[in-house]
Amino acid sequence: MAHLPKGDKKLLNAWAFYDWANSVYPLTISSAVFPVFYTLLYSIRGEGDYITVFGMEMKNSALISFTSAAAFLVISFMSPLLSGVADYVGNKKAFMRFFCYLGALSCIGLYWFDLNMIYPGLLCYFMGLIGFWGSLVFYNSYLPDIAFPEQQDAISAKGYSLGYIGSVLLLIVNLALILMADGEAEAEQAMRLSFVMVGVWWIGFSQYTYRYLPKGAGAGHKVNGAVLLNGFRELQKVGKALSGNIRLRRFLGGFFVYSMAVQTVMLAATYFGAQEIEWKKYGADPSMGLIVCILVIQLVAVLGAYMTSKASARFGNIPVLVVINAFWMCLCATMYFVTTPNQFYIMAALVGIVMGGVQSLSRSTYSKFLPETDDTASYFSFYDVAEKIGIVLGMSVYGVIDQYTGSPRFATVFLASFFLIGLLLLLRIPAQTSSKTVNSVYLALHKPDSMKNMKWFPLVFVLFSSLFLVSCEGEIEPIGSQTTDPTGPIDPTNPTGGVFKVDYNGATRTATSTVVYLSGGNINISALMPGGAGFSFVFDGNATGSYDLDDENNWIVFGTSLAFYSSSNFTTGLSSGNFTVTEIDETNKTISGTFHFVGYGEDETDIIEFTNGSFTDLPYVTENPTGDVVTATINGQPYEGVDTTTALASAGGGPEYAIINSESVDSTVLNIQIKTSLVPGTYALGMPDAVISYNTVNDGFPEDATGSITITSISANHVSGTFTATVSIDGTDYQITNGVFDFSF
Repeated sequence: MAHLPKGDKKLLNAWAFYDWANSVYPLTISSAVFPVFYTLLYSIRGEGDYITVFGMEMKNSALISFTSAAAFLVISFMSPLLSGVADYVGNKKAFMRFFCYLGALSCIGLYWFDLNMIYPGLLCYFMGLIGFWGSLVFYNSYLPDIAFPEQQDAISAKGYSLGYIGSVLLLIVNLALILMADGEAEAEQAMRLSFVMVGVWWIGFSQYTYRYLPKGAGAGHKVNGAVLLNGFRELQKVGKALSGNIRLRRFLGGFFVYSMAVQTVMLAATYFGAQEIEWKKYGADPSMGLIVCILVIQLVAVLGAYMTSKASARFGNIPVLVVINAFWMCLCATMYFVTTPNQFYIMAALVGIVMGGVQSLSRSTYSKFLPETDDTASYFSFYDVAEKIGIVLGMSVYGVIDQYTGSPRFATVFLASFFLIGLLLLLRIPAQTSSKTVNSVYLALHKPDSMKNMKWFPLVFVLFSSLFLVSCEGEIEPIGSQTTDPTGPIDPTNPTGGVFKVDYNGATRTATSTVVYLSGGNINISALMPGGAGFSFVFDGNATGSYDLDDENNWIVFGTSLAFYSSSNFTTGLSSGNFTVTEIDETNKTISGTFHFVGYGEDETDIIEFTNGSFTDLPYVTENPTGDVVTATINGQPYEGVDTTTALASAGGGPEYAIINSESVDSTVLNIQIKTSLVPGTYALGMPDAVISYNTVNDGFPEDATGSITITSISANHVSGTFTATVSIDGTDYQITNGVFDFSF
């Protein structure tokens, strides 16, 4: 099979189709038929809900809870080892297939489950869990390999939707066989056949996925003794990398807690319904009632996953996850009081709305927060371990409460508290970096006494707009910049022989492009690094020598798609580091020097050390005349851009944007970003078409405006038009009228 490129529709569909294949396991085995079958065996035996196992009397539902917890404990230790090995040998598809077959064959083995021979049956149940969740380690790790960031929410939701549809189809078939059974004995036999059908379905439909998925990103080495521990070393490395990624670290903390509750609900809900709902009192058959509830959940979950995907596209992943956690918390608290079948049916429908959504959105959010890396399996192993250890704790708490109180009802209160804690932890995640991050950088570093440095701001604004354009996911590369020097043809965005490099996060990184200006008595250096990160340097002076970072006119800022770091501590205002210009070659118009500094994030514990920094023979320009035009009337006063900088930027496979930053004589700035694929016409302001941002020196944060923009002419390197906008900054409204722009990029 020919290798399909990343983002290919056939490849994405093949990946998502594995949800169709494997989702019959959690529905039939974990949620619907097996719990009913398991309860039915005790009913037929007629000796109550307790069984002697492992030398003690144990409640049947508690036994399953503890067996599940033990399986997930094994999985949590096993997955980092296997994911590291899979990346090393370069064939994680083979590992995914192995666990798929292990789980499917274990399901078939449940056909012979017998209370009189409980241990072989528990072993099949145990191995089924390991097979299912073990395959998901490798399945999930494929997502960033096969889909671009802007595709991941939709394809993740599609996978869950396919899973719900496929699993419901098989459940309907199984349900029909059970309903046609005459008596408990035939119903029991129909349930046993459903376990065989799950195994056959899982193996059969997964073949389509295996046909198109690539083998993996590893190098294909042989496994030796040292490699067996490689996964744990990789897991440790991922843990260390989290120290420099505050958004990913805090997301994992929240995910660990709320996933603990989500998975416990999914694994234990049917056992709760079998024991705590008064089915016979209201003339309902408990077996059919429970299966119908699970069927309702699956059908509603398709709509829920779709709604969640749409909501995340509009409001963002984290805000939607916060709302979903609040909804889950209310559901679990309410479950304490549910006793009738109708109440249970209503709760099942409400659970369905958020069950698929929280899973698919969590998976795609984690994928989006990952740094640029080929080692996705190890990162998803870390994700998987967090989820599985959470399940171990959740199922253990549930089992202990069930065993020692005789009822799992009290456990729902604990689950509600888990969602509350998860919600609070999600609220601590820093806001998504976007054009707002540029504004935050400006506000954090701006000091009233350093006003003379404000003329560099449009250039830095362009750099960070290029770095964080759109939704700031993936690698973003500036394609060009209109920078013209009247004394020579040097283009500073394409340095000839110039090198900018620095050590941070355990590696030496070299800039892919740089922009350097020596003008107005200032040195301004901007450097774009691999993966879309970037530096901006602003120093008061234009001569060789050392520059003091404690001087408020001198500073460095480093930004990624997830966070930004300043050479000035946000709390104390102090700096640590040095910037030295060793040579300014006025003949060849190049600049060289060294630097090192400590970068401080918004969280005072979030620190990155930048060492061994150097820039050698970077081309520079001394002026930036462009002839580009931005004029407007702002609150009745004329605005004219006297210092403009333009750029063309794209976002990791996303659309290209033409950008212009225009600064007036009083240092106010208008920033315009226009998608280059647009045609002449009028558009509402806002992504993905066009954005206008405005800031004043005294009013603080630059803000995105509302309004409209009219494109009168647009070509491969030039755009012109008009705009009208309104922007509110710290409670002050600015009416922007008669706006005109005309610039090349």
